[in-house]
Amino acid sequence: MIASTNPPLLNLSTPKSNKPKLVVLGTGWAGFYISKFVDVSKFDLHVVSPTNHFLFTPLLASTTVGTLEFRCVAEPIHTAQKTLNYIQAECLAVDETTKRIRCSDHFTKQEFELGYDKLVIAVGAENATWNVPGVKEHAHFLKSLRHSRRIRQRLIECFERASNPFISDAERRRLLTVVVTGAGPTSVEFCGELSDFIRRDVARWFPHLAPLCKVMLIEASQEILGTFDKSLSAYARRVFKQRDIDVLTNSSVSKVEHNRLYIQSKERGKMQIDFGICIWNAGITGGEFLRSLPFEKDGWRLKVDKHLRVNGMQDVFAVGDCSATGLPATAQVASQEAKYLVKLLEGRTDKPFEFKNFGSLAYIGNYDALVDGGEKKPKMSGLAAFLVWRGAYLTMLMSVTNKILVPMYW
Repeated sequence: MIASTNPPLLNLSTPKSNKPKLVVLGTGWAGFYISKFVDVSKFDLHVVSPTNHFLFTPLLASTTVGTLEFRCVAEPIHTAQKTLNYIQAECLAVDETTKRIRCSDHFTKQEFELGYDKLVIAVGAENATWNVPGVKEHAHFLKSLRHSRRIRQRLIECFERASNPFISDAERRRLLTVVVTGAGPTSVEFCGELSDFIRRDVARWFPHLAPLCKVMLIEASQEILGTFDKSLSAYARRVFKQRDIDVLTNSSVSKVEHNRLYIQSKERGKMQIDFGICIWNAGITGGEFLRSLPFEKDGWRLKVDKHLRVNGMQDVFAVGDCSATGLPATAQVASQEAKYLVKLLEGRTDKPFEFKNFGSLAYIGNYDALVDGGEKKPKMSGLAAFLVWRGAYLTMLMSVTNKILVPMYW
């Protein structure tokens, strides 16, 4: 519930507008899709998010090494609809009784309230640290443009510092060691992009450093790409071995320090790894806002019914990573939920939501990719899968501008 103090009530609606007010929290896959495709002749659309753009996350790893530039994977929220009202703010609380949300301005931190008739919670999730000491202070996440910029800057810094003739060989090798934790699609694709960067760019710009580069992928479970077919996971592991990417499975991180990682490995025992940069992609969790909501939850996710309504709520919906539908936290799931919810809100369907699995894709470097079509569907690897991977993501980009920009960099 919203506290008793009364911040100002914000009203951005058109004067004398009789349309129901639709408030969308978030600009991720679900939030942006709803904002872009909902019929604004039927709704007074408001979007609240601290992030003023949509991010095409499947290609985010490509921006860390310059395969793509940042503009290629970002869509400003203002391009979604001409008549939407966007507020760069963070939602703090929801009061279903008064149908108001309390928000904090992104810049001034001033609190305000915003009324709604229909509310869509699509705030996504955050990186999970699993309470491992030092992760937030010394590791790099890969979930936003801000993260990608920091990783690119750090990689450049490591190579420049390693080329200094006055440092020791041990320090040079440390700077050229990249450790990636978590072996899901984001981490695997980052390793593939980094391998390409080392073999093509570093070998040309820093030929004396390329042979010293070391990439390590650490996974707590037995296999990498655990959501993919086992044959494809095994193929990716063989390819990584050929490209000198050291894969450690059944290994958990116990502590992260400024330049050092402590690991407990089932195969190699206790280890200490000195690194130049550590990338942390070991799962997701809910943020403070999600956890504070007074709605029924499954863990940190909001429980929803078959129509994606939050349990017990008539006009509050949850979509994407923050909803407990039992489906994986992927862009495919979030976009399908958003597409369904647009139809539901506009009265074009009353059927329950049904997910259709179109498969999973992952790039593993050197014009090689994986395509897992799902149960009883084709599974591919190699160049053919790479062409499918590129073609699929090219068609999924949200704007004509980015559909032109991305092939130019490719």
